[in-house]
Amino acid sequence: MIRDNRRRVSDLYSALEATATAAGLPNRFFAVVDRDRQPTDKDDTTVLSWDVYHIENYLLHAESLRRAANSLLSPSRQIATDEQVMSLLRNSAERSVNTQVMELVQAEVNRQLVSTIAIGGPPDSSDAAADLVPSIEGSVKRFNEAAGEIGLERLREMAERHRAELTRALETDEWARDFPGRPILRQFVDAIFNGKIAYSLFVNAVLDKMAEASVQPEGMRTVLRRIVDA
Repeated sequence: MIRDNRRRVSDLYSALEATATAAGLPNRFFAVVDRDRQPTDKDDTTVLSWDVYHIENYLLHAESLRRAANSLLSPSRQIATDEQVMSLLRNSAERSVNTQVMELVQAEVNRQLVSTIAIGGPPDSSDAAADLVPSIEGSVKRFNEAAGEIGLERLREMAERHRAELTRALETDEWARDFPGRPILRQFVDAIFNGKIAYSLFVNAVLDKMAEASVQPEGMRTVLRRIVDA
């Protein structure tokens, strides 16, 4: 089982699965990717996705974070309540909104423009160069038309729509699932320890506290159960 960047995982999985199939051992490998903002393919039984943005979102468990932080803090700097932890995390999430809006608008525009490009020609062509020209010209025409429709007003509409969705998530607990958990957790560590504790050390402490309390995120349990039961 592997867990890493979505594209790298998919590429590595494809190579492993092809090798296993050639050896007569199909469906022996599973890949688990971060959900990010991409939909999960419910029909794929071997390339699975967590139900949160990053796997680190599962670590945004207030009690475990508080206990882990207190185990590394001096007695005078202990965090008293889980509410304090959630307030710090939510503040980090709020500070990330502008960055997320930019990323979401960039991704939306990129998808719209890239979808206009389709280069190809007849497979039995005797003059590949000449036979590719029509598809190139058609792609350029579609690209320019699509780009012409994306002006400042349209971009602002996109930004406002994404900002409204992020703001709604912040008004509930959905942000802890749908916002990028990795930078939120890193900001939490920086705010609590001011660079004196390594991020990886703190993550290990959180995992220890979650294990001690038998905290088992349901989304993670669902994915692991599918692998074990396969």
